[in-house]
Amino acid sequence: MGKDRAGEDRVGEDRFGEDRVGKDRMGEDRMGEDRMGKDRAMSANPPRYEDLIGLWQDGGRRLTALEGRERTAAERVVDALTAELAHRLGGPFTVQELAALYIEQGTDWCFDVAVRVAPSTPEAWDLTTVAGAAFARYARSAVDYATGRRITDQGDPEI
Repeated sequence: MGKDRAGEDRVGEDRFGEDRVGKDRMGEDRMGEDRMGKDRAMSANPPRYEDLIGLWQDGGRRLTALEGRERTAAERVVDALTAELAHRLGGPFTVQELAALYIEQGTDWCFDVAVRVAPSTPEAWDLTTVAGAAFARYARSAVDYATGRRITDQGDPEI
């Protein structure tokens, strides 16, 4: 058992400083936080992967339509964005967690990556293309991905 900042005993805490009833050291309720530490309101309609995959696949189609120098630069950006998604999600993830990241963190960070990776190719900064393609590509690494559909608890693709 350790001591908190005020020198009081911390009873029943896990290794992250949270007690077993979902309170952190400062007494803040953490029940609505996701694995990325973002406060997410518990809602009846969380963002669904099924609602986003079409948008992401459109980005992939736009990427394949590019040619030459623009295509090469955009592919480098998509590779960098995919690596950043791996860093942000870490370890095994579900398509729903990827969708939540997309909704919660947006794609503004993708623009910074695109400009850094392809500073002289503004065509590679089109977020609907490069971010969409990166999210679609990274979704294929999800533990519950099956040819663009989420696998249900029964192991069957959800239609």
